[in-house]
Amino acid sequence: MKTQAILFDFGGTLDSDGVHWSEQFFNAYRKLGSAVSRERLDQAFLEADRIIASSYDVRGYSLKQLLELQVSLQFENLRFEDNERKQKIVDECYAKAKQTLDRNRDILLRLHEKFRLGVISNYNGNLEVVCREFNLTPLLDVILDSKNLEVSKPDPKIFQIALERLGLGPSDCYYVGDSFERDVIPAKQVGLHTVWMCSANGRACPDSTKVDYIISSLPEIEHILMRERRS
Repeated sequence: MKTQAILFDFGGTLDSDGVHWSEQFFNAYRKLGSAVSRERLDQAFLEADRIIASSYDVRGYSLKQLLELQVSLQFENLRFEDNERKQKIVDECYAKAKQTLDRNRDILLRLHEKFRLGVISNYNGNLEVVCREFNLTPLLDVILDSKNLEVSKPDPKIFQIALERLGLGPSDCYYVGDSFERDVIPAKQVGLHTVWMCSANGRACPDSTKVDYIISSLPEIEHILMRERRS
């Protein structure tokens, strides 16, 4: 049976071509003259994520607002007090994400003509807001935000929920994600075809038996699907 649906991770996949947000923040800090180490920034990033998940209701936040909160919490952890630099880091990260999402919207628009589309993401309760922010919602048949479902990847159940909502079997769908552990392994466990986004950095594949295709950026998915349709 031909593929009927393409499902995507959001954070790290649709918004950044496989570059983890911790790396994006680090690149922005370095570009704007901060000498913070990668290890120290990663700690601040993870702590900010933990605080947001446990102490903030961000269900109405846009991506820009979420970035402002994340970077503010990072600065508190790092004991930085340069508000001008803080805003520049937010603006830098937002601009890169917007550029990628605007490009990827054009790709989704073309895919939408032939396939049903959806997003499955470990997010903060505001994934639908962010999808509307970048005008993705009209192209998506299902949007699953782990915070709202109270189930998150790598639990295979979240993939099964997506299939149930689409009314499709796993062999009818591809899943595209940048995390091998949270995206590829559970999606393959459920029976979906898997596409791992390794990023332009070319990360080594931990287990090629779990992956149907490896891509470095989203435009490559179109070529894969075109080859499949011709076969």
